[in-house]
Amino acid sequence: MIRGYISGSSWIHRIPAGVKLAALALITWALFWTERAVTTGPALCMALALYLSVGRSAWGRLRSLAFLLPVFAFIALLQVIFSGPEASFVSVSRLMTAYLLADLVTATTPMMSMIDAFLWALRPLKFLGVQTQSIALAFALVLRFVPFLMSDWERRREAWRARGGRGAGWVLVPAWIADVVRLSDRIAEALDARGAHNDSRSKHAKP
Repeated sequence: MIRGYISGSSWIHRIPAGVKLAALALITWALFWTERAVTTGPALCMALALYLSVGRSAWGRLRSLAFLLPVFAFIALLQVIFSGPEASFVSVSRLMTAYLLADLVTATTPMMSMIDAFLWALRPLKFLGVQTQSIALAFALVLRFVPFLMSDWERRREAWRARGGRGAGWVLVPAWIADVVRLSDRIAEALDARGAHNDSRSKHAKP
């Protein structure tokens, strides 16, 4: 799940967050157990149909996924070489289906609804002393910053091409990863400064 929420009132928007997350987990698990194109092909078509049923806003979002096509093409080529055409189709269609469904859940589920669903699912862990709020915060941070990181990568790649660079721009990866690490350090420092970790420790330290 890598991008932000699209406001709307489609039938998928109205499905509870917990139901969508459970369905996503179940379908993804089933996909990666199948090895037949007659299953993964229709699953990919279903994912595309569901995606487009959200409305016109989904069309532009779907077009923005074009940056993933070279990655899928590279995976398909490797699979063709080492495992054959059918295995290649199965692998790529599984990945594309899982990605589309995950992005669909993110697109049609508000952040707080998703966090509430995570908190409900993690509630049994409270009996083991696990701070479920911290885990929910981690989910929220992932959902918030992954879209930012991907848009940052797109800006870097476009700037590199504008300066005359060609190809996929893999030379940009080391600097981008370094910036991601620095960003994560700043986020951790900000959480510490606001007592996010101290609060959980103080609860355990009470007599």
